Amino acid sequence: MKNNTNKDANDPLELRIGFLAHSSFKLLDKIPSISHYLMRCAVGFSTQTHKVPTEFNVCKSCGILLVPCVSLEIRCRKCTKRNRKTFKKYLKNKTHKMYHKNKMVYKCTTCCNIVNLPSVCKYNKKK
Repeated sequence: MKNNTNKDANDPLELRIGFLAHSSFKLLDKIPSISHYLMRCAVGFSTQTHKVPTEFNVCKSCGILLVPCVSLEIRCRKCTKRNRKTFKKYLKNKTHKMYHKNKMVYKCTTCCNIVNLPSVCKYNKKK
């Protein structure tokens, strides 16, 4: 039996993995928020050579990569598909408990266009 721990240094797949890992670590210093996505693309590039990651989140107006950031989502607790009818039926009589949740959205750093805006509950909290 041969020991498969030593791999050929000139293997094109290994060279591709090394190049993509090295480039993603270089980008880690400049853009830390998208380095995880690039690392995932590098792993997908190395394991499935016929699939090329082409779907990057790019801003439509300026062409810069969108950066994931945290946005606050405010929703009503009763705002689910199951409870929507009864919630609308007894809307005038009930006070609504709201919950706040942090949600990841993609944001362009130059023109500040927020993509995938979190849905906010249309029922305002009664006082």
